[in-house]
Amino acid sequence: MIKKIIIEKKYKKDQYIKNLLYSLIESYFRQNVSVKNIKLLKMQNYFLNKIINTKIFNLDDETLLMEFEDRVLNG
Repeated sequence: MIKKIIIEKKYKKDQYIKNLLYSLIESYFRQNVSVKNIKLLKMQNYFLNKIINTKIFNLDDETLLMEFEDRVLNG
């Protein structure tokens, strides 16, 4: 579902979908992070900080989501 929203760029049209997407990303990390998977834990910290900075400083969502798709969903 996350990948579909990113590929179809539905987050650009609706603020609700953008917030939902950020919540789905956080949920994805909560479900998949474990003590044994330190690499994913570091990615979680990295992307959650990027999401916070994107919200605070009104940065471009597209670069954040492209990086998330490349590094986490495809990687």
